[in-house]
Amino acid sequence: MYYQSSHPTITFSVAHSLVPEEHLHNEIEIIYCTKGSFEAIIDSKKYVINEGDMSIAFPNQSHYYLHDKHKELSVYLMIFKIQILPEIEETLKTSIPDSPKLIVKDREYLESILLEMNKYKQIDGYSLLRLSGLLKLLSAYIFENTNLVNNKKTDPALIENIVNYCNCNYTSDIHLSDLEKNLHVNKFYISHIFNEKLKISFTEYIHTLRVEAAKKMLQNSDKTVTEIAYNVGYNTVRNFNRIFLKLTGITPIEYKKTKIKK
Repeated sequence: MYYQSSHPTITFSVAHSLVPEEHLHNEIEIIYCTKGSFEAIIDSKKYVINEGDMSIAFPNQSHYYLHDKHKELSVYLMIFKIQILPEIEETLKTSIPDSPKLIVKDREYLESILLEMNKYKQIDGYSLLRLSGLLKLLSAYIFENTNLVNNKKTDPALIENIVNYCNCNYTSDIHLSDLEKNLHVNKFYISHIFNEKLKISFTEYIHTLRVEAAKKMLQNSDKTVTEIAYNVGYNTVRNFNRIFLKLTGITPIEYKKTKIKK
């Protein structure tokens, strides 16, 4: 599980593959299937999305997707911040879909909107205005046909604050007590959020951030393994090597060699 950094106001694309790693973010993610099928796993529940169906993941709902790579898949993928829909923003903040799967009844109408959106997917000035307007039309259709229920889960803003703090401070000697002090939230509750919502322990999350940063340095810089180990927050190279091997299956040196060959 990982937390994706913020997207632009609207991300719109036609895709032929989907993210298989479990993740979450602070935006709404909508996928409309035009060819083939895939499985959407949202908050640990599985939904089969066929041609003409749509999956909807709300802010901070964990989700990932599986599909047969040997079969053709084509989808429209949209990710956007709820602030772009001010008329229903407050409702969206406190609600989630009763079912993340929507069987689209008026495909011709919905696909006409998506085709127009595809014309303006390159975000620049007027295109963003057009895309925003079309997104509102699309959202009106979706939420008129989706039953929203009260979301009694953890405050999304708190999750984002916790994750942002970790993302900004993982290179330091960071502990749960640091989050407790700076965010004014009990450290045991923070630990609970990691385990129950992010499906990963606090320590594992910090290691994941460090290893991902190290992979980029190994691939894109001339720094030694020792330098990188200290840069990403480890006090010893031995510990860095052990964690890197555990998370990737290879050592940092082996990783660097494979990237050089490519």
